[in-house]
Amino acid sequence: MADFDQEERLAYLKEKVDNLNATLSPLMGMAETLGVKFDFSLESLDYLELILMKINPDFNDPEHSGLYEDSWIYLGETYRRILNGKWSIADDEEYYKESHNGLPMITDFDSYNSELFPMIIIDVFMERRTPQLMRQQVAQYL
Repeated sequence: MADFDQEERLAYLKEKVDNLNATLSPLMGMAETLGVKFDFSLESLDYLELILMKINPDFNDPEHSGLYEDSWIYLGETYRRILNGKWSIADDEEYYKESHNGLPMITDFDSYNSELFPMIIIDVFMERRTPQLMRQQVAQYL
């Protein structure tokens, strides 16, 4: 999906979200091995952070690309459920190519048209390793 194609990106995202059990089975398996249950709660975001810190994946390595996708999809779906938002893809192609490159986002959860970009939050967490960063991103809207 190198070129921006909103319909293609939305279809891909919809397929992943509609099939969460299959999409997230590797991540859920890791959680189960560690005795952690991912239930799309605020608390489960702390466990996601712990798993990422423990594994310390290099998301530029193709071996870890599945974990990256699982992580941002889980994070986004957790945000969506907690905030009663929806998954979206940018509809202003030029703006988002420059700033967010058409990344999936969670929208429609407040009156300010706020947006949460799960991929960016995962990237920031991996760079900073700030505990409860994922939780704090959503908690500010509660």
